[in-house]
Amino acid sequence: MLRELPSVTHHPRPAESAPAGDAELAPLKALDDPRPLRILDFDSECRPDAYLGGDLTTRSLTGIAAQFVGHDVMWCECIVAGGHRHYEQLRAMLEGFRALYDAADIVTGHNIVRHDLPIISGSMIYCGLPPLDPKLASDTLLHGPKSGLVFSRSQENLGDMFAILSDKYHMNNARWKRANTLDPEHADETRRRVTDDVRMHLDLRAAMIENDLLGPAKLWHPGGRRIPPKRGITSVGTAS
Repeated sequence: MLRELPSVTHHPRPAESAPAGDAELAPLKALDDPRPLRILDFDSECRPDAYLGGDLTTRSLTGIAAQFVGHDVMWCECIVAGGHRHYEQLRAMLEGFRALYDAADIVTGHNIVRHDLPIISGSMIYCGLPPLDPKLASDTLLHGPKSGLVFSRSQENLGDMFAILSDKYHMNNARWKRANTLDPEHADETRRRVTDDVRMHLDLRAAMIENDLLGPAKLWHPGGRRIPPKRGITSVGTAS
């Protein structure tokens, strides 16, 4: 026969924990501050190359300069005739820039979204290299204030408006013609121009941030089928 089940099931009482009393909890360990964003300020120079039709020409890079915000060292490479083959110099310059670009969280410059980034990425493809990866870009022209044609939004003019002392090296037509020959005796024209642009832009960007005149960085994409980074970020607020 089956035994009759009890009407009440008794469970043992759980052991009571001792009161905390005056014992202090161990302090929570503070999380380390996240590393600051690596922001690469850069500029490029190019010259007309081959006619596409009418007055429209292709473009050929002649120099690139770049410097991380908050650092003192500037990287610069320029194409110079008479040394290694033009193609070899161009490819080496692009590979040098890509190393800096890939290490950056954000790139910044003046008119880089419509000018410098597409030209550099297109030059990568021309040289048999992969295009630039998608990257957050802070463009002081595209993401700066609208002027309503009250003033010029060129970097040179904005620099004067903000009284920035690091002026850019002025290039008139005669200097551009000399620089674009790529002759060694004129190579310094391009180098001075592109490095001065970066130095001035570092100060211009800081002034625009200080005056709350620079919008958030936006994701730049080289086009094609390349998939954007998986970080899920399409824009960030202005980073200093």
